[in-house]
Amino acid sequence: MNTELRERAILPVVIPLAAILFTEVIVFSFSRVLLATGHMVAVGVALGQALVILVGATALASARRVSTAAIATALALFAIVSIGAGVAAYQRGPVYSKEEAANTPKVTVSAKNVAFDTKTLKLSANGTDIAFSNQDNQPHNIAIFPSATALQTVLFRGDITQPGTTSTYKVGKLKPGTYYFHCDVHPQQMTGTVTVS
Repeated sequence: MNTELRERAILPVVIPLAAILFTEVIVFSFSRVLLATGHMVAVGVALGQALVILVGATALASARRVSTAAIATALALFAIVSIGAGVAAYQRGPVYSKEEAANTPKVTVSAKNVAFDTKTLKLSANGTDIAFSNQDNQPHNIAIFPSATALQTVLFRGDITQPGTTSTYKVGKLKPGTYYFHCDVHPQQMTGTVTVS
């Protein structure tokens, strides 16, 4: 009875679920590998992987008799290599985010004696990193608005930076134009103009 139950009720459910889980793990691992490589390298890796699968499947299909142990061993090796490569690629991270970070323009702003060291900021329309250094004995930040009279619409607001510390503000994409910035803590004394191009 136990054998019949296993063959009629349990195995028809367990085998497809195991196949789906196996496929999902392989696909996820492979996607990490592709994301961790450059554009052209990813194409080459994908074509190479497809060729390996095609050749391996052809070899298994054309063999006169393949034991279950041989198939299980081949699948296990394939899974181990795929998962190992996926883990390594996951730790490395997506290459596009590194490329974007490397290409993001950077500007430096400091605050001292309740004043910014500049009254004008030039930012890129595609986003800019602001390295903000608070050299004062009071907290400061940078907030960007459409104008000095439109303070209810915040285009960007950096976290408050404590005295003697630095922050990196990642300003996202802005439309080209002229904007207003100030320190939220000292909005009357610390102001300036932002030019986005």
